[in-house]
Amino acid sequence: LLDSVLALIGCDPAQLRGRQQESARQARRRLGSALPIWLRPLMGPLIRFSVIERNLREAGRSALVAYLEAMRRDILALGRRWAGSEPESERPLERPEDIFHLTLREVLAVAEGRLSPACAARRSSWRRQQLERWAQEIEPDVIIEHGDAVTVIAGAHATSDGVWRGTVAGSGYARGVAYVARRPTEAFAMQAGGILVVPATDPAWTPLFLRAGALVMETGGYLSHGAIVARELGIPAVVNLPGILQRVRNGDLLEVDGHKGIVRRLHRGLSSEPSPRSPSEAGG
Repeated sequence: LLDSVLALIGCDPAQLRGRQQESARQARRRLGSALPIWLRPLMGPLIRFSVIERNLREAGRSALVAYLEAMRRDILALGRRWAGSEPESERPLERPEDIFHLTLREVLAVAEGRLSPACAARRSSWRRQQLERWAQEIEPDVIIEHGDAVTVIAGAHATSDGVWRGTVAGSGYARGVAYVARRPTEAFAMQAGGILVVPATDPAWTPLFLRAGALVMETGGYLSHGAIVARELGIPAVVNLPGILQRVRNGDLLEVDGHKGIVRRLHRGLSSEPSPRSPSEAGG
């Protein structure tokens, strides 16, 4: 969290707000031009209603997360108790965090004596190992299922002139230096206006969006986390570009066209690896 705060030093909130407002104006113009004349008077009230509904939805989600955090603390306390039980051969868990590899029903069953600690330990250990194996796998880019037939399509590659075509997720145009990162900490050194090139995003990446000039995601669609946040902040975004992390290097000069869904490399950079250093590691 501290590294995220340090990374926001120098970020201009007025510029970000201006970009949001301009993106909203462009969206209103496109929507107005697409609607029949007799429906256009309804556009304003419906947009205001959607904003109110969105805020209510987010408030409810925040309240739910607060309740879940209280539950999480209680469950973790059980995990600490079980992992510290003696003798060691009877410990249900190898470490406290392993309790999260059990379902809530299983946790309650162990606490109430309806599920043996040894059985719970085997389930937790097997699921943790399975999760670790899955994390090491490289998932196929496209899987098509039809009946009993499963087709796996390999990743796409750039064309000979260094052009990638993907899905438009945030409109706009940007040009900047690529910052390739597989984890948020690898992009903390990104300068304002940089092009953030990532496999996918979750809320941990959100602070980086405040400085990014554009977002390029290897996977994801129009309703993915990165796409939604990019549109909210008025950032050009192109997603669903399989293989682009292997083709773009840290420091490449990229052009991102959020209207046509095109990412173009204008010049190759000198660095081949993203910097893993955070601002605090780099001296603030």
